[in-house]
Amino acid sequence: MNKLVEELSAFNHPETYHREFWEWRQKAMRRLSLIFGNPSLQLNHFISTKYVKPSLSMYNAYYGDPDLEKKQLKEITERFANLLSSLAEEIPDESEPTSGPNPKEVVKNVFISHSSKDHLLAKEVTILLEAMGVPSSQIFNSSMAGYGVKPGEKWPESLHSAMSSDGVVISLISSDYNKSAVCLCEMGAAWILAKTYYPIVIPPLTFRKIKGVLPTIHGIEITNSLWWSELKERLEQIFSLTPIPVAIWEGKKKDILERIEKLLPEK
Repeated sequence: MNKLVEELSAFNHPETYHREFWEWRQKAMRRLSLIFGNPSLQLNHFISTKYVKPSLSMYNAYYGDPDLEKKQLKEITERFANLLSSLAEEIPDESEPTSGPNPKEVVKNVFISHSSKDHLLAKEVTILLEAMGVPSSQIFNSSMAGYGVKPGEKWPESLHSAMSSDGVVISLISSDYNKSAVCLCEMGAAWILAKTYYPIVIPPLTFRKIKGVLPTIHGIEITNSLWWSELKERLEQIFSLTPIPVAIWEGKKKDILERIEKLLPEK
């Protein structure tokens, strides 16, 4: 919009005004149509604004003012410059920071797929992810208040959004997970929607006991401490996280994995 206003200042020759201004006006109309839509009140306001003076040369001859044409031209360009400046106030300033993500930007999430019977394990994994520095707003855990489907949202849409192509899906695969039709549905969705997928086996289940395609994927047991540190480094890259100091991370990881060990079925 500012560029259109700047271009008006170049119209200072009455001889070429009609041709140049007509081209500029067409360009401005296309721009306003893109910004506000067609039809729109803003575009209609612009179109209805008068821009052609009745015979500038006639005024010149009548009043005997040799500068009349330039004065009239200045009046027209100032009128449209003020109009565009007024319309620009109705456009969100793209340079100002916004409180939320860009609507066109795909939000990255970590989706924790799990059986409802493993909700305590899913909670510890959520805490583990937060210890890595992943924002709670980007963790999807349907078993924890505030981490799942928001009020008013539909489950399919929320599932699709959480499993975005730029996101990460972690499946907590237990015996109960394998018996759940919903969990198996989530597993299939992860294959289609997620770019990064990590199946995590909950003992006493093992990858050898899992039928289907999962044995071909590199997964890990939930208590593997080294793997969680490797995942931390990976998530720091995906989410552009500021690395948590090693001493702080290792201390939190140790406490969380100890709690996870206590939640596992006895062997």
